[in-house]
Amino acid sequence: MTVLLGPNDSGKSTILRAIVRDLAGGHFGADAERNTLIGGVFYVEVSDEDLNAVIREGSQWRRRGGHGEVRSAQRPPWESGLWSVKDEDDLTRERLLDLLGQRATNDTAVRDRIVARLSTSRILAIECAGRNDGGLRVWNAYWCLPNLDELDHDDSAAVNASDVQPYKRRREKEAGGLSAIGVGTYRVFHGTPSHLYVPGAPVAIASLGALSSVGMPSGLVAPADFAELRDAVSTSSTAMINMMVRGIDDASRDDEFDAQEEAGRAAPRAWLNERDGWVGLSDEAIAAADFVSRAATRLLPSFLADRYRIEVVIADVDEWFAADPLRVMMRPPSPVGLIEDFPIEDVADGYRVWVQLALLNALEDASRVTRLLGEVAGDVYDQHIEASHAYQEGRGEDGDAANEAARDSERRFDAVVNELKALEASTGDGWVSGDLEHALQDVPGDDWTRRGSRDRRLLVVDEPERHLQPRLQREAAKWLGELAARRHAPLLVATHSSAFLTLPGDSATYVSVHRSAEVLRVGSFDPRWFVPRRGRRSRVGR
Repeated sequence: MTVLLGPNDSGKSTILRAIVRDLAGGHFGADAERNTLIGGVFYVEVSDEDLNAVIREGSQWRRRGGHGEVRSAQRPPWESGLWSVKDEDDLTRERLLDLLGQRATNDTAVRDRIVARLSTSRILAIECAGRNDGGLRVWNAYWCLPNLDELDHDDSAAVNASDVQPYKRRREKEAGGLSAIGVGTYRVFHGTPSHLYVPGAPVAIASLGALSSVGMPSGLVAPADFAELRDAVSTSSTAMINMMVRGIDDASRDDEFDAQEEAGRAAPRAWLNERDGWVGLSDEAIAAADFVSRAATRLLPSFLADRYRIEVVIADVDEWFAADPLRVMMRPPSPVGLIEDFPIEDVADGYRVWVQLALLNALEDASRVTRLLGEVAGDVYDQHIEASHAYQEGRGEDGDAANEAARDSERRFDAVVNELKALEASTGDGWVSGDLEHALQDVPGDDWTRRGSRDRRLLVVDEPERHLQPRLQREAAKWLGELAARRHAPLLVATHSSAFLTLPGDSATYVSVHRSAEVLRVGSFDPRWFVPRRGRRSRVGR
């Protein structure tokens, strides 16, 4: 959990928006002018295995030829002034270092020192480069040294004397300057990659190319637009419904859906079931709506859970022409009293962000359930294929065993579906058990592989303390800290509230944000610098 603190108009919200934008795919696709804007860079430390995987994929993308095949945007990787290898297949870290060591340069001692230091570094810079034709996010990757302040004197001097940007460009300017033409067409058409060289950032040395398999989270923002949230609930619920109804059949098919079938899988038609000429809501649709309702209610902070529950309501089919088929409602825990049901949009301003966070996390739970069903359905198919191969090869006992395993997986699939359907009939705070409970508790920890990142989300929360009294601000800060720890959820919060300085232990990293003129400055700080003053306010301790 990272907490940004700073005065009004210091740039906290701008940072949040930029991070979410770049995680989603950058400026690309908005318009021709915005396509040329520079996005952000994310720095990560990786293992030898991950570094080799990135180098290999980058070399394969380059070998396929042409930036257009890799990304939908026109901007190529920032290779100008960076070391790179363009014509090698299936590179590894050792092979790339060897090739970089053979680079032609005026100062071999400088080159050799940088290559030797690079061999110990596992820092990558990941820059958003848009999306490819398949809709996957594409990233430019660079191999970096630590920032200059962390290098020893000789390594730092080697970097400053190298032909890596911006150090070479700085020396050329000091030697007499460059004309606009001398800068080159790359800079004219694509700008200068100054975002890779901000003070204090790791030093980008080698361009590794582009890749689409890197595990990066998606940004979920709160406060959000309630219409977008309803769409997200509809999409998530529909995916779960389709998996409950068709999961095992879909696991064995490799053909595309025709237009009519695709329409039947889309909301709201996917929520219907036809029996004897009568059309109504399917049991699976009711189960999915009830699951999201209960998951969201369970996640509400205590100051809201005592007052309300969240309920996803799919209207009866005969009401669809007069109103939205799906509504998200706030309901009191008991029907007795003056408070009646009301749409989630009408929740009090101070509660909006907390309701939204609970709902967003409930949708993550729904995606885990859908993935569980998909994996079990895949097991059914795999076991049937194994049985078929065994029978063809004359291994009858192995075929019988595989068929029995397939039947076990089918029973497991049905058990999960039936438990979801039984939720609606359960009373009180009834919740799931067995495979479902395990799937919801098995939150990915530090697994940022492509498989592990499927359920990863970066929660971005802007001023969650708004409209909350001080006591509730403290409760809210504690709830956010516990949520991030329990779900291993990366969490970025911009706030003015001192309540967020009281989070326990190492549960949060604190960053101050200040802006003067056009310069935005950020820096980490220790919350222990702040000491209480008269029990109400804070001052910086000396």
